[in-house]
Amino acid sequence: MMIQLEQSGAFDGAAAIVLGDFTDCHDENNQCLADATTGEKKPLRKVFEQAEAFEQIFVPLANRVGVPLAQGLPVGHGPHYAPLPLGATYELSPQGMLRLAEWDWLQSRLA
Repeated sequence: MMIQLEQSGAFDGAAAIVLGDFTDCHDENNQCLADATTGEKKPLRKVFEQAEAFEQIFVPLANRVGVPLAQGLPVGHGPHYAPLPLGATYELSPQGMLRLAEWDWLQSRLA
């Protein structure tokens, strides 16, 4: 899926890739029938733990796109996590801290 997004140009102009909360996002162990007489099944591919999957998917993607990768930030759709407003400007520190720097919608409400 990330390769398709990359090839579509979805990451063109991206300044960073920010990964937040991935609650209950386990890799599926899809299997196919290996032996019709015994009903034995075998996995279609290796099943990854989340940390290993992120290492295999997002690190090479960030390297190809040429942007930093921040993981485990308190953003997203999980409990106790904040959304990231679209169209806002953020600052990502070398320590992985994300700060809302500018948001036009907020500026117009404060004026």
